[in-house]
Amino acid sequence: MTVSVKVNKRGAARAKARNLWIYRSDVVDTSSAAPGDVVRVTGPRGELIGSALYSSRSQISLRFL
Repeated sequence: MTVSVKVNKRGAARAKARNLWIYRSDVVDTSSAAPGDVVRVTGPRGELIGSALYSSRSQISLRFL
């Protein structure tokens, strides 16, 4: 099972602008993501944005692959 992380509108806009990082303040729901997991990143309406490495410790929570 792949873990999903949901980002807010600002996070989705960052990804659309090809920014490779999403900050913790833009993450809405991490469900059961563990540090170091490769997660599916979804936008505010559930649309798939991409895959990223998840970190719960860093201010940069998602780093796109």
